[in-house]
Amino acid sequence: MAAETLKTYYLHGSTPVSSELDILTADFSTSDSPEMAAASILARKPGSVGFSMYIWNRSFCLETAEIIKNRAPSVILYTGGAEVTADPESLDRESVIDYILPGEGELPFRILMDYIKSLHSPHTKNREEKPARLLSRSNIHDIRTLPSPYLEGNGMTENGGEPRRVLLWELSRGCPYNCAFCAESRGIAGVRYISMERIEAELKLFERQGVEQIFVLDPTFNTGHDRAIEILGLIAVHAPSIHFTFEVRAELLNVEQAEAFSKIRCSLQIGLQSADSDVLRYVNRSIRPDMFMEKIGHLNEYGVIFGLDLIYGLPADTLQGFQRSLDFALSCLPNHLDIFRLSVFPGTELHEKADSLGLIRQPSPPYAVLGTDDFSEQELSRAEELAAAANRFYNQGAAVAWFMPVCDALEMRPSEFLGFAADIHEENGAAIQTGDGFHPDPLMHWQLEVLRLAFRKHKKKRYGKVAADLCRYHHYYARALKEADLAEDAGNPEAQISRGAVLRRSSQLYLADFNYDVNLYTEPGMFSLEDFVREYDPEPSFAMIFAATGEIVTLALEEPYYVLLTKINGSDTLKTLLEQTGLSFDDVEDLLVFLHSNGLMHVC
Repeated sequence: MAAETLKTYYLHGSTPVSSELDILTADFSTSDSPEMAAASILARKPGSVGFSMYIWNRSFCLETAEIIKNRAPSVILYTGGAEVTADPESLDRESVIDYILPGEGELPFRILMDYIKSLHSPHTKNREEKPARLLSRSNIHDIRTLPSPYLEGNGMTENGGEPRRVLLWELSRGCPYNCAFCAESRGIAGVRYISMERIEAELKLFERQGVEQIFVLDPTFNTGHDRAIEILGLIAVHAPSIHFTFEVRAELLNVEQAEAFSKIRCSLQIGLQSADSDVLRYVNRSIRPDMFMEKIGHLNEYGVIFGLDLIYGLPADTLQGFQRSLDFALSCLPNHLDIFRLSVFPGTELHEKADSLGLIRQPSPPYAVLGTDDFSEQELSRAEELAAAANRFYNQGAAVAWFMPVCDALEMRPSEFLGFAADIHEENGAAIQTGDGFHPDPLMHWQLEVLRLAFRKHKKKRYGKVAADLCRYHHYYARALKEADLAEDAGNPEAQISRGAVLRRSSQLYLADFNYDVNLYTEPGMFSLEDFVREYDPEPSFAMIFAATGEIVTLALEEPYYVLLTKINGSDTLKTLLEQTGLSFDDVEDLLVFLHSNGLMHVC
C-alpha cells in the first residue's frame, strides 16, 4: 500500500503535478528470489527504483538493490518504510541505496521525485537542488488533505491486473500510547484522522469491487469511541460482505462497541503482552486483570471473534511469570492466541535502554531478545516451545471451545497442559509440519494422543472419551468451515445416482464416529466434562459434517449408513458397496441424492 500511497500523493496531492515521470508499482514477496525481482524491475528500464522496507523484507530489498546497482549503476535507488524509519543510520553506512527516506514518505518522496524529474530538463538552471542522501523527516499534519490511492484507481489490482481481494486500509496515523517496544508514537504526537467522507466513499468502492478481506492499519482502532462507532456503522451499511481485522485496546472496549463489532464480519486483535503489572510498567503499559477480563467478557457475550497477543522476554519477566500470563490469556477464551519473543527494535525506547535493562539481543532483524537478567536463554527456549504448543494445540487444533474444560477436568493449569503437550510432540513427533502449517489429520491425531496420555496419567480416563469426542467434532467443524468455499472436481454433475454408478465422496464431507451422542456436542458454549459424564451414558454415534447454504451442518447417521459412506472411494460400484453393508438401494437413495445435489457426492 505504501508505494500506491506515495504515487497517488505525488500525482494527485495538494499541489498535483503534470509529471513527465511514469511511476509504476510492483509487488514481490520474500519467497521470490532477489535475482528474479531485480530482473523483473530492470526489464522495465527504470531511471529510479524505490523499496518499501520492513523488518521482514530488509535483506530481500538490500540484495535486490545490490543486483540492480551492479547491473545498472546509473539507476537511482531509494528506500523508506518502518525499518528505514527505525534505523536509517545503518542503511546510510552499509547499503548501496542512494537516498534514504525515514518517517512518513509523502513529502520526502515529492522532493526526491522533483529532483529526479529535473535531471531530465535540458536547462541546467531548472534543476532542483540535490537532496541529502538521508532526507529529513517531514510529516503531513492534516492527513484529511491526502488523496485516497484507492479512489484514484491505485492499489485495487494485482500485478497481473486481477482485482485485489485483500486490502490494507488506513484510517488514521499515530498512536496515543507510548509502549516502549514500539515506535508507532514517535516522531509526531497524537492521532491524525482520515476524513469520514473518504472512508465512506472507500467502503462503497470496496464492496463494489468484490473485496473480501481488509486489514485496518490503525494501531488502536477504538481510540475515539464515537468515531469507532460511526465507522462500524458505515461498514455495516456499505460493506456488509467484507471481513475486517482491527487492532483495539481492551481497556477502551464497552458494551456499545462489542454490539457494533458483532453486527459486521470482523475479528479483533488485542495486545495483552503480559498479565504482570510490574513487567508492563517497564514498557509503559498497565493492566487491571479484573477490568481486562470484564472488557473481554463483552466480546464473548456478543460472540465477537478476537485474539490476544503475548510477548515473552520482556524486562523483569520470568518463565514462571510468562506461564502465569499464558494462563490468564487462555482464561479469557480468545479465539486465537499469538505469542511472540520480544524483538528490541531500533528506534524504540527499549532499544535505547536495552543495555541498562540487561537485554541481550540480535543486532539485526528480527532483533530478537536472546536472554535477560531474569529470563535465561534456556528459559526463552522453553517459552518458545510453549508458544509453539499453544499455536499447534489451541489455534491450529481448533481447541478454543473445549480447551479450558479439558484443563479443568485434568486439574492442570493451561500452561502446564501445554508444557505436557509440547513434550509429547517432541518425543513422539506425531504432528507433521508442512509448508503451510500442520496438516489437519496428523495434527488431530497428535491432539488425541496428548489427550489420551494426559487423562491416563491423571487417572481420569472416564473424561478422556468426552475430550476425544470434542477434539474430533471441532476439528471437522473447523475444516468444514475453512474449506466451505473451495472448488473441487465435481465429476459428472448431470449423471444420476444408480446401482451401477461409481461414486466419489467429496473431500468436504467429513465423517466421524463418537463415544457419545454427537447431538450433545452441537449446541454452542462450554460445559464441564465432569457434569457431562455424570449426566450422560456412553452411546456410540456416527455423523457427517459439512457446509451448506453458509452454515455448518451436523447430521447423525446410523452405523450402516456411516460404513457405506466411508467405503465410497471412486472405484467400486454402488451395487458392490450395498452388498458389503447389507443395505438396499431404496434405503440409501434419498441420502445419496441429497449429497449429490449439494455437491458432496460425485458420480465418476
